[in-house]
Amino acid sequence: MTFTACLFLIIGETSYAFVGCQIPGNLLFAIGGTALNLNANRGAVVLAYLFMQLHITIAMSVILNPVLYILERGVLGMHKRPHLAAIDEESPAFEGINTPQKDRVSAIGATAGPSVTSFADAEYDLSPEALIEEYHNSGPIVTAKYMTLRIAVVVILLVIAIIFKDHFIDFTDFVGAWAVSMACIILPIFFYFKVFWNRTPWYEKAVGAFIIVICAGLGVYVTYTTGKNLFLNIVSDKTFPYCPSDYDMVVYTNETFYGNK
Repeated sequence: MTFTACLFLIIGETSYAFVGCQIPGNLLFAIGGTALNLNANRGAVVLAYLFMQLHITIAMSVILNPVLYILERGVLGMHKRPHLAAIDEESPAFEGINTPQKDRVSAIGATAGPSVTSFADAEYDLSPEALIEEYHNSGPIVTAKYMTLRIAVVVILLVIAIIFKDHFIDFTDFVGAWAVSMACIILPIFFYFKVFWNRTPWYEKAVGAFIIVICAGLGVYVTYTTGKNLFLNIVSDKTFPYCPSDYDMVVYTNETFYGNK
């Protein structure tokens, strides 16, 4: 993760160092189009797009898999955990009933199988093989239902992409500002503090609180600015709206234009 973060940082810093305020929202659009009048090698451009397609394919499947799993469980009733029988703690047989269960859970936890978050999960086979078997043996009706559900989710995403095609960068920034920052940064730190607050050193609390405040502030700002452009259909009349007036219309590589000024 650190290596990947460093790569993103290098790409961002290098691009800004060469292009400055005229840096496009998407580098692929820049090297593949005429935004910066770049004379990029065509083979390198095609290769970059192929790798981006590979990245999107993998990332989309990773992101959608939990969503589809939750929808199948909530809408179709699949992937249900068995209900454990209630145990009367006042019963004399309570210890006799509970001890083997405790040993079994300990034995499950000691194996190399997937981790569990509750005793209910420990009673349920969470292995990939069990999930595949559930899909294969669910019957034609259930199979048709979850296939329809998955196709519907993809179609909805496709429709959203078509609707916001003219504001694609604003849309991705809008979603990333509130959804990604909340799901990947703010909420994990918040839940960690909620569970381990009494055992967390003060300096970790300070760093975590600082990160939450900064990310929340930046998330609100970017959500507001991109949401305004997205939903109010605001289009700037400047080619490069973040540049000074001398460089907000013509790309800096145009030597003819800037040579005559």
